[in-house]
Amino acid sequence: MEEEETLLESVIYDCPATFTIYLGDRRVEYQPDEFLQACWTTGLDTPCSICNKEFDLAVAPPVRLLSLHKDFHKTDPLTRVLPPLIVTNNHLECLKSKEVKYFPVSHAWHQSIAEAYALRLSNPSAAKASYEVPVRTLLAIIQRFGPDMHLWHDYISIPQWQDKFRGTTILPQIFDIFKESGCAVIHLGLDLPAEIMKPTFNPEALNQQVSSLQRLFNAHWFSRMWPVIEFDRAGDAYIMSGKYEIMPNKFSTFVKQVMEANGASFAQSSAGSLKWIEDLPLFVKERQKNKCLGYVFDMISDQGCRSFRDKFIGASELLEVTGYPALLPPVPQDACLWLSERRLESNDFSPLLLRPSDEPKYKTARWLKGHTVMTAGMWGLGVQTQPARVVPSVKDHAVYLELELVGNITDTFSWEAQAGDDYAGFSEVLKHLVSMTGGSAAELVKNLERIYPSRFFWTESSRGHQFPDLQYGVPSGGTIDVTLRNLLERFTKTVSKGDTTELKSLRKTISAFLELSTPPLLPNSGSFANVDRLQLYSRLCDSSECTLISVSCPSCDKTSAFRATVWQKPRPQAQLYLIPGLGYQYSIPGGMGMIVDNEEVVGRVRFGSPACNCKRSATVKLT
Repeated sequence: MEEEETLLESVIYDCPATFTIYLGDRRVEYQPDEFLQACWTTGLDTPCSICNKEFDLAVAPPVRLLSLHKDFHKTDPLTRVLPPLIVTNNHLECLKSKEVKYFPVSHAWHQSIAEAYALRLSNPSAAKASYEVPVRTLLAIIQRFGPDMHLWHDYISIPQWQDKFRGTTILPQIFDIFKESGCAVIHLGLDLPAEIMKPTFNPEALNQQVSSLQRLFNAHWFSRMWPVIEFDRAGDAYIMSGKYEIMPNKFSTFVKQVMEANGASFAQSSAGSLKWIEDLPLFVKERQKNKCLGYVFDMISDQGCRSFRDKFIGASELLEVTGYPALLPPVPQDACLWLSERRLESNDFSPLLLRPSDEPKYKTARWLKGHTVMTAGMWGLGVQTQPARVVPSVKDHAVYLELELVGNITDTFSWEAQAGDDYAGFSEVLKHLVSMTGGSAAELVKNLERIYPSRFFWTESSRGHQFPDLQYGVPSGGTIDVTLRNLLERFTKTVSKGDTTELKSLRKTISAFLELSTPPLLPNSGSFANVDRLQLYSRLCDSSECTLISVSCPSCDKTSAFRATVWQKPRPQAQLYLIPGLGYQYSIPGGMGMIVDNEEVVGRVRFGSPACNCKRSATVKLT
């Protein structure tokens, strides 16, 4: 895909007098200054090499593949004399029926190529790169994967100067080429350290390889949006260096090794020495199905692209929204609204649950977010694991929902997140809950479930999404319950005395008693494998979730506390609603809720276990 950024220009050979292309039985010689004109207009057009029929661009463009004569299959990718290319045009369906093997290449563009594309004018560097880079890439692929491999490379495979190959309409067809390949090649365009290119890459020595890994993941390819789409469509990829060396393992395998090694070393690592791994782009760390719009926002918010509207093209492709090439509006704000409404109609609630960015409210839909500014951290709930029971309806840009009323919001309490606080605000929360529950051990434990839930961490198994049950070890009654009540009484007295030393000691004792100071022992927990429960909450509940809301049930008057993200202070008439059935990767099952004030969502909860059995259905309108 087109990019404005650059790979290093090649300097390893002198440009030949002519470039040689075989089109079927024809051998064609091009002067360097003629080559782009031929490639990027109609010079390489032919019927399908398999069925011999012409192409209908309204249905599908030709898949232009590159291959080499068998005499050159053992040629070194860094050869000074480049072999001729064989070019064939094919229907994608024909390639599938014949099981033709090919690799598409995902890469950033050379600056000279970007200039030639924008100006529609060839230059010597662009002509040289457009031939050399695909040929060397193909040689590397054949050397690694065998002589039957073909290459799709947009320097030659797309007629870039033809208007019908520009714009939104052609993009899904290009992405289909990546999808049908099953695996792509990522050309990073930089020399990768030898230790991570070896088949014997040792993830156990992660701490010794930090600089090498950071160099790899700092490659410009990782900062662009179109490669995210290409990689996602292909399903996996192999990394190729600037010296045309292909990494032994697939990229997903390599990243999994790094992430597992990071998890294993977390407890022993110095503060933040491997923090950069957690900050890698989401599409690098995870390969997820069941994407929702919020998850896609997290994937692409920090990725660079030419225009803001491109974000919604990319999101539409990742979500496989039907008909988007023809229907997505040209104005970015309208494109955001169109996409968000289509997702709501597909039972995707995430457009309503996004945290707002720094942008004005959209004129005809206050609920719309991300229409002007898309920032990191607007979502943070992962993929959808369970659908809502009732699909939202949209009429005249208003959204109608069937929800369950939890109650009226009577109070809010916030604490300040402290950097490095491994107790995740437990002291402040404990003070508030002890006061609210009157020292009742049973009520305190019930409320803790909505703040530090025992079934928070989502894992995946062959049977689907699993939520390991990690209930607090505090059965009602008996010696244990008495012990906790005594600890809470001591805590209350210590708070009134203001003895900070004693408070810290009691906090430690109570958290240990509730098993909040031990690892959760979750299967498949990756980088969280050795993290204490409170550390886990501290890492996965950011500063925006340092708020408790007190909610009173209108039927039984029971008051309970919920951890919430609030982006607009709820007024006295604000209410909390649960979304029946809905679950996300980082919510508890059925625990997603929204705070609604004057037909507007002003906050959300994700640990919303029912405080009582009073289920009141309600129709809610959002404008």
